[in-house]
Amino acid sequence: MISIFRQLLVALLIAALLLPAASESKAISAGRATVTYDYDAFGNLIHSTGTTPNNYLFAGEQFDPDLGMYYDRARYLNTSTGRFWSMDSVDGNSSEPASLHKYLYTGNDPVNRSDPSGHDFDIGSTLTSAYISVSLTIGSYPTAVAAFQFASAALTLGLFATDEDFRAVYVASGGNPAQALATEFSTLLDEAGPTIAKDVVQDAATTDLSVGAKFARTDVVKPGERFVRVAATPQSLRFSFKSPGGATAGTYAFPEDVFQKIGQDPAALKDYGDLPGAPPVYYRVFEPPPGTTIQRGIVPGGQYGGRGGVPEVFFPEDF
Repeated sequence: MISIFRQLLVALLIAALLLPAASESKAISAGRATVTYDYDAFGNLIHSTGTTPNNYLFAGEQFDPDLGMYYDRARYLNTSTGRFWSMDSVDGNSSEPASLHKYLYTGNDPVNRSDPSGHDFDIGSTLTSAYISVSLTIGSYPTAVAAFQFASAALTLGLFATDEDFRAVYVASGGNPAQALATEFSTLLDEAGPTIAKDVVQDAATTDLSVGAKFARTDVVKPGERFVRVAATPQSLRFSFKSPGGATAGTYAFPEDVFQKIGQDPAALKDYGDLPGAPPVYYRVFEPPPGTTIQRGIVPGGQYGGRGGVPEVFFPEDF
């Protein structure tokens, strides 16, 4: 039985993941974002606004402009290849085949995972990192700071009073509540967290389609379904060689009938798809194998100035 305090801890940290991650504000002045960045799944910059100097960019990690790589503590990450610069010193886990690859970033699943340590990409490290990110972000808002501190203090007191394991963690941390809460959260995820996180994300997706396909429930492709990927350059059509006509993980597309209704009008496709950059002048039709994992949603609109509001799909895995 998970105590109410542990459930509150889960809710506090998972809330951070439900914030849109594709557009990250990294500089705040008087409650107003002065710099924003948009990345693809592996951290390649797509678009940015503002000129405030800042080296803490993709996933909140430090970018080394001399190397052109991100410092992920144990290793440097090259976002142009989606691989670490050096080998992983950790052996990996035979039950998680992707962890056995010595250079992969997040097990080749950057849409759903992060790797703040350079060694580990489980959901626990992702949400523990989210705790730290939320702490840093709200630092610019005095009222939010007070509320966050109150919530953290309440959780610490509640867990300390009701959970023997947490008391031991708190003492071991030297009385550091942030470290103790982060450790407790990782432990909780080992027990029940993945199921809770999945349920929370799926519930949010079913009650608010405006979050888009990326956060929708997973489904499978039906026989005969076809989709259209549009892009401003051929390189952005996201071909995969895993299967004929396949696509890489993180690919967005229109259902074929939606594309046909919009028509081959670059301006209209950019508007309804709320697409970044130049209007799309290239497109390709593909028919994934039946059973391919897919997520279906509605283009939220507004992120890049487009109206959105039409069906879209998202492929979280290569096919």
